[in-house]
Amino acid sequence: MPFERFLAATTAGSLIWITAWILLGAALGKSYEAAAHRWGSLSWLVLAAFVAMLAGFWLWNHRRVARAAHVTPNSERAPEHIAEP
Repeated sequence: MPFERFLAATTAGSLIWITAWILLGAALGKSYEAAAHRWGSLSWLVLAAFVAMLAGFWLWNHRRVARAAHVTPNSERAPEHIAEP
């Protein structure tokens, strides 16, 4: 990815993320503690879902690479009756 495109995408994503946190902070105001207490257990569920997604992606990628390693065209494989030097 070209650096300019990466920089633009990162800047746009950061602005969205910062704006969301600012609006959330303005909406909650002084009732932050009550909201944190109410939604605190939800953060563990989000973390668990994230870890499960990472594990699933790792497993999918690991199996895909393993399958690709086992599939080799016959033209690249040396015949079994001829010994390689």
